[in-house]
Amino acid sequence: MFVVMVEKKTSGDWYIASKFFLIAGFTFPVLATAAFALALIIFGVTEEDILDTSYQLAAEFLQIVSIWFGVKYAARYIRKTYTLPRPQHVIKLATAYLAFVLSVLTTDAFLGFSGPAVSNEILALYTVGTILSCIVFYYESRKSLV
Repeated sequence: MFVVMVEKKTSGDWYIASKFFLIAGFTFPVLATAAFALALIIFGVTEEDILDTSYQLAAEFLQIVSIWFGVKYAARYIRKTYTLPRPQHVIKLATAYLAFVLSVLTTDAFLGFSGPAVSNEILALYTVGTILSCIVFYYESRKSLV
């Protein structure tokens, strides 16, 4: 049995953070949300029902759980592939990227640029989901990357 030693790459913190964010904070939640939406379509849930608070609550919970799984996966990949001289800086940058993207999406839901504006109740749910997602992302990243 041969063991192949692959030298770790050295990249800028911003690059590693963006890759970490794209895997953990974007790809995993998008795939989970797409699977959830497909399941809702298969079970015949209408668009009006989807705007109900219970479905939105389930979607926010799914987002947080998928971010947690994404961080676990991405951290393993990043640790294996890159040297991390300043992991705290990478974590802070990636968390800032996530907070920015989720804030833009929440603002879009409020203003209704890409669809109908949501109710204040759902907007509050989105805001709490954004805050909890960032908290889970940050603390799980600290456990997994450092």
